[in-house]
Formats: sequence, structure tokens, C-alpha cells
Amino acid sequence: MNNKLMVFESAELGICLQGTLYQGKPAFDAVALAKSLGYANPADALQKHRKSMIKLNYSETRELGFGDNPRGMQLAGQADMFRLISVS
Repeated sequence: MNNKLMVFESAELGICLQGTLYQGKPAFDAVALAKSLGYANPADALQKHRKSMIKLNYSETRELGFGDNPRGMQLAGQADMFRLISVS
């Protein structure tokens, strides 16, 4: 995995998202995405509205530059991102 972490930020909207290219496709930190869209319970929103979440383990999370997260993390691909946006 040679992809670099990208930060998408808008002070105007109060949004700061981390994303990367995962297997050549854009993917975003799923929890941060749900929070930025105003979901009160991001975990619940992800459970209800996603179709194919990308689950990263600890070493994949570090390799992609998302930092030290012992439990890993979830990425939302472009389709899941649009699905979360449309439902929000």
C-alpha cells in the first residue's frame, strides 16, 4: 500500500475528512464522514446505510497514515459516501 493520506477540509462547512485511494478507488474515514454529515450516532448510521464497508486492521491503518488505532478502522468507499450523503 503506497497510497498517501489526503485531508479534505472546508472551514466554511466545518468539515475535515481524511481519505486515501484504497485499491485505486477513493475511500474516507467512515466514522468521521458520518459525523461530518450530522449523524448523531455514526456507528448506527454506518450499520444501517452502508453496503460494502472496507475494514482495515491495525497495520493497514498505520500503513495508510491514519495513525495508531489498535482496533483498526473502517473506510467508506465512494458509493457508501454518496449513500450516506443522500440519506443524511
